[in-house]
Amino acid sequence: MNKRMILMLIGCALIFGGIFGYKWFGLKMMNQYFDSMPTPTETVTASLVKEITWHPILTAVGTIEAVQGVNVTTQTAGLVDSIHFESGETITEGSILITLDAKTDDAERRALEAASKLASLELERTKSLHQKKSVSKSEVDVKQSTADQALARVNAQKERIAQKTIRAPFDGQLGIRQVNLGQYISPGT
Repeated sequence: MNKRMILMLIGCALIFGGIFGYKWFGLKMMNQYFDSMPTPTETVTASLVKEITWHPILTAVGTIEAVQGVNVTTQTAGLVDSIHFESGETITEGSILITLDAKTDDAERRALEAASKLASLELERTKSLHQKKSVSKSEVDVKQSTADQALARVNAQKERIAQKTIRAPFDGQLGIRQVNLGQYISPGT
């Protein structure tokens, strides 16, 4: 058994020695090839110098796009009532650009303000009656809630009317106007 083990070890040493020797010889030959490789020649081109007329203007077809820009749109739908700008005009932040027709919204606001005023008057009357112990505290609470709701409806209507005025979001120069008087525009237009 010892004899077989010695023969196996000698065989492994020969096989691995051959592999390592082959790798060492290959690397040595590759290094020798790269060390003796000639340097490449430099290519030089020459041409005659000619004087020509330089045209500083080139004509081309293309598209110009702003570095920072925005398409201004509305949050509510409506008819364009007035336009307060011209194409290419320079504007400041908050400038009114377009107003949409808000006549029906304004009439609704006035009706809501009247209802709010009536609810406030009823609240004051109910408070004075409560001080005289003629009505309960819950009646005062109901009138207070009614007055608060009426005021909230007025404020919501004012916000709807404010959304009918399109303003400039920042200072800048306007592009080409894409809306006309009387045109119906919807959110996102």
